[in-house]
Amino acid sequence: MKGLAGAIIFLIIIGAGIFLLLPYISKIRQPTIPTPEIEYKNDIISIEDLYISNSKPYAGSPVIIEFLVQNNGDEKVDWVKVNFYDIPEAEDGFKVKKLDCQDTQPQDNKCIFEGENAIDSLDLRKVSLTLEAPPEEVIVSPLEFIIRYSIEYNYSGYRKATIPIIDAETRLKPLGKFTESKSSYGPIQLDFELVPRGETKIETQVVKEYWGVPNQPLEIKFSFNDVVKKAKSINITKGNVKLNISNLTETEMYPCDFNRTGDTLVSTRDVLVSKEKLLCYFLNSSVILQPEISTMVSAEFIYNYEFKDSQKITVQPIPE
Repeated sequence: MKGLAGAIIFLIIIGAGIFLLLPYISKIRQPTIPTPEIEYKNDIISIEDLYISNSKPYAGSPVIIEFLVQNNGDEKVDWVKVNFYDIPEAEDGFKVKKLDCQDTQPQDNKCIFEGENAIDSLDLRKVSLTLEAPPEEVIVSPLEFIIRYSIEYNYSGYRKATIPIIDAETRLKPLGKFTESKSSYGPIQLDFELVPRGETKIETQVVKEYWGVPNQPLEIKFSFNDVVKKAKSINITKGNVKLNISNLTETEMYPCDFNRTGDTLVSTRDVLVSKEKLLCYFLNSSVILQPEISTMVSAEFIYNYEFKDSQKITVQPIPE
């Protein structure tokens, strides 16, 4: 009996100790849950969860086309337009019964999200179009119709490039290199093309001179590309590409597709994305007081992006 009582007392003491240490043990054992990384996309505005109530409706019956307009970018999109156009209406076509635009009123078969209803980063809006198929007397045999819609939005991008400049006396080759920053998110992205000033042969190696020297021209081309490839063509209009350049205080520019406005250079012509480029020759006449400096070219551009889609609906005659 004494042995049994001792064992019970021992178990009670052990249990009490575990109970008291339990909060500390749970803290030690609690795993660290990693924070999920946010994933942004260059395809800033996309159509998600497309729903069609019936792609082969009977004559006179309702058809609903519904989808979500998703912002996949890291910035708010201030203006987005969803436009249902060329709907085959009239007596022998569809009737638009209702268009629902989440948080905003429709405008002539259009949903426009702007102002207070602009779409925040990773947010979405629901669009729902209700149609009525052509009447029975029109549909004597299966007849195919196409419902077309477009999505259009305004967006901007930016990128920076760093270019080394040497005095060509103390230093004949820079320690730094021509580099570009990571591009901002968006379907249109900018690449800087620094044209080599010349070539230097060092023993058997030919080195292209991607750097600047005082009083010698430096040519930069600005190439814009559609990395999403959903739009048919994009034109960035003049005045919508702006540059800021550091450490080039006395700079002449000729030829150049930019005009100086204060400390900013503004584009003077349109550029067709993926087909045309902007260019500028910079001639720096400032005195370099160091063997090497870096100049930074900061570019910002604004554009309008539009892509289109369509849905086929085949209307069936009512069975006899």
